[in-house]
This record gives sequence, structure tokens and C-alpha cells, in this order.
Amino acid sequence: MCAIALFYLGDPASGEKVLAPLCDFGRPLLDRVDLRSYTELQSMFDATVLPGWHYYWKSVQLGRLDDTVINTMIEHSSRIRSPWTYSVTYQLGGAVGDVGEDATAYSHRDAHVININGVWLPGEPFAEEETAWTRGYFTALEPHQTGAYVNFLDHDDQARVRTAYGDDKYLHLAAMKYRYDRDNVFRLNHDIKPLGGVKSAASVAAL
Repeated sequence: MCAIALFYLGDPASGEKVLAPLCDFGRPLLDRVDLRSYTELQSMFDATVLPGWHYYWKSVQLGRLDDTVINTMIEHSSRIRSPWTYSVTYQLGGAVGDVGEDATAYSHRDAHVININGVWLPGEPFAEEETAWTRGYFTALEPHQTGAYVNFLDHDDQARVRTAYGDDKYLHLAAMKYRYDRDNVFRLNHDIKPLGGVKSAASVAAL
């Protein structure tokens, strides 16, 4: 099953025209496209990530979704065994991409972000299988990777934090960490370790 979530921010009449080609494509099993408040939008998918469930995530940012990538997505999605497992693809660009690449720490503003979510309920026998599936799916997409989204990294992805920012931004963030938090008090996250005296991104790459 494939679900498409779409969003238009602006005049409702204009939005209907912009979204019409997608809304009129085929015969969906469920159509929930409607006018919604901001709070409704923010809570629409809360039921897919409930407290107490078990999750294992991997994330990869890609450029163009060519046939090789799409075939990989289809192949691995067909192997899901847990009824709760899914992957979701976010298409960036648009207003997000209008911000300069070097204007903020956030990188890869024109990417496709694929979040691979192995999910199972407490007591269900899917932990090893779905964890392996998630890792296998990520490994298949990794050769096409252009970056990562830091909020979709899991507990064993510390080595990929630099991938989320790129070496230059990572260097800048590490220097800022050294300036304001050289004892690394704020480390209970996908940590950027404080670095002092680093002169180049090549130096960071060697760490």
C-alpha cells in the first residue's frame, strides 16, 4: 500500500487547482484531503508513532529518484513482515530550497528524505527481523546517499551525524560547541563534540 500526503499552504481555491492532478489520479482507497487547521495538520500522523511501541529507524537523503532507487524501494518494501512497519519519503525543495545552503546548519534542502521505520508492538516477534530489514534497506540505498536528516538518526548512528551537516558545517558547529560548551554538557542527543583549534574541514574528516 502506498499513501501520498500532500500539502498546500495558501488560498484554498488556488490549492484545489494545484492539487487537482494528484487528487484526480486513479481511485484511492481513502481520500482525506481537506481544509485543516495547523494543529490538525501537526497531529495527523500521531497514531503512527505511539509511545510504548518499539521502533528502529534509518534515514537517508537522496537526490533524484531514478529507476534504480525506485526499484530498491519497491523491492525492500515488499519484504516487510510487521504490519506496523513502513518507510516514508519526503520531497523537499520549494520554499524550503529557497533558503541558501550556507544560511543555516540544515543541509541538502533539495533532497528526498527516506525514513525507514521498523516497528513492532511489545511482545511481538518482529524485533530481529524488522531491525535487519531496516538495516538492509538502508544499506541498499546508501550508495546513492547525498546526506542524512539528523532527527531521523537512531541510537547507533552517531558516526553519521557529520553526514547530516557536511564537513564544513560540522566543523563550524564543533567550533561553536567548543566556544559555548567545551565540557559537552549538552550531549544527550546526536552529539557534536566540541573541537578547538581545528583549522579545516579536512581536519574534521580525519577525526
